[in-house]
Amino acid sequence: MSKIGIGNILPDITNLPGQGGGGAGFTNTKSTLFDGVDDYALSSPTYSEMDGLLDFAYSFWFKMDTLVGYQNIFGISNQPQADVRAQKTQLFWNPATSRLQVYFDGLSYFCRTDAALWTPVVGTWYHALITRSQSRLVNDRCRFYINGSNVTESENTGGHIFNTNATSGIYIGDNIGLPYSRFPGGIDEFAIYTQDMADYVSEIYNGGTPDDLTNLATAPVPDVWYRMGDKIVAWNNMPDQLVGNDAVTINEIESVMIVPDVP
Repeated sequence: MSKIGIGNILPDITNLPGQGGGGAGFTNTKSTLFDGVDDYALSSPTYSEMDGLLDFAYSFWFKMDTLVGYQNIFGISNQPQADVRAQKTQLFWNPATSRLQVYFDGLSYFCRTDAALWTPVVGTWYHALITRSQSRLVNDRCRFYINGSNVTESENTGGHIFNTNATSGIYIGDNIGLPYSRFPGGIDEFAIYTQDMADYVSEIYNGGTPDDLTNLATAPVPDVWYRMGDKIVAWNNMPDQLVGNDAVTINEIESVMIVPDVP
């Protein structure tokens, strides 16, 4: 697949000798395609591992099929009902500002990309790392990396204590907070870390090729990791490669949702 850098600020460093493919025995041949209408994935049970954490990170590859409309990409809820304040974490595409935005614990705390540094191209795979550290300075605690480059426009998590408790599993392709459309596009290698991962962004990005997240040179192992196609044994179960916090896919058959299209 074509891999495009962030405007003109990143060189094309993909597919150089020795950079692709990951560790021995690691292959990546499939991803999950979401139709943006009714299908999504949801883990079980309630994902409480992030309750109260101040340092954490989300890592995944994604490809957008359209830039039109507000689109939920993933989330974890903190209320049992659909409500604009129901997100513990919610990442979505904002077409009005051409940026990705993630909200935490309702609508008050956010981190978002800068459209001047990066705007996605439809049909192109990108790697995203959203990572937070309480030890960084105020207004720099949450960072948004795309293809290994910090493209954060602003964040205001400041001294906020993330004290709301999850009431759902991990939604991928949707959430029950802000009432936006489900995500239309591809997602691959979705992982959550229970610590800041800013020091490992280049290692995870790996020059544009997904790698074995349990076998990187220095990066810690994630808490959960969904291959988003690879390693599926029985549909509609999407296995977690680590602690067994498996997800299930909703409203689609395997031959349509799992596709041979990867970063």
